[in-house]
Amino acid sequence: MRIYGIWFFQAILGRLQMRLEGPEVLWLRFQIS
Repeated sequence: MRIYGIWFFQAILGRLQMRLEGPEVLWLRFQIS
């Protein structure tokens, strides 16, 4: 169940990355990984 939530969150991050590509996005991705 948790894996599904993480996958959904990653999909949202992917969309945000298209808009803002900066240290904030990288930091969020690093925390999730």
